[in-house]
Amino acid sequence: MTQPQETRIAPPRGLALRELAEAWQRRDLFRALVVRDVAIRYKQTAIGISWVLLQPVLTVAIFSFLLGRVAKVDTGDLPYPLFAFAAMVPWQTFSRALTDGALSVTNNPALVTKVYLPRLLLPASATAAGLLDALLALALLVVLMLAYGAVPGWPALLALPILAWAALVSFAAVLWLSAANALYRDVRFVLPFLAQTWLFMTPVLYPAALVPADWLWLYALNPMLPVVECFRWAMLGSAPAATWILLPGIAVTAVLLIGGLAYFRAMEQRFADRI
Repeated sequence: MTQPQETRIAPPRGLALRELAEAWQRRDLFRALVVRDVAIRYKQTAIGISWVLLQPVLTVAIFSFLLGRVAKVDTGDLPYPLFAFAAMVPWQTFSRALTDGALSVTNNPALVTKVYLPRLLLPASATAAGLLDALLALALLVVLMLAYGAVPGWPALLALPILAWAALVSFAAVLWLSAANALYRDVRFVLPFLAQTWLFMTPVLYPAALVPADWLWLYALNPMLPVVECFRWAMLGSAPAATWILLPGIAVTAVLLIGGLAYFRAMEQRFADRI
């Protein structure tokens, strides 16, 4: 008699590069999830996608009065509204993806518990959906620049890669937050505070030159610091920050991304039970 064959199906352990390859093979599903996320976000809203432009405009208007007129923050030769709005474009890309991506696993219980798909696509699609907002905000920035008589130079061609960089930073953070939120619902309550604190720790509404020299080593660990500084340089031609200030943030992004992939993969097998 032949011995019965037994086939055991079990998730791989650790950082499985095979799942990354499988996610690439399912890129058609990724595109469908991105379209769905964009459609759901503005469904049944009164002014629809105009919220993309209204939020950064109102934020910049408020801080233009508080910091530009009252506190008189020195932004060099740049008008404060232009200085702040240029940084709000990559920041909005990051902030939107951070909020939506952190909830991407818990907001899709049917996809997690009833069908199989590379679950890495959930935070990835939520992150990518925010790039549409970034393109619209970028178009408004160009209009604002022309209104102030500022003409973008050749470095403006780097604007789209830098926005993709901002999305990558948010994806690195979202890998940790989405997996943690699937296990502990406390994360959703921490998100607003985290996003607000991160904003004030990033030179969006003020120049990095205002940070005391003794704290620059710690300040430079912010992965959004090089993104904002590079985008402002690309669009407005402002003086680029020193290389030693930008490199720590880039290194932190790499650590967050690699560690986040490993953590998400390790926690993934518990999602269905906890959701």
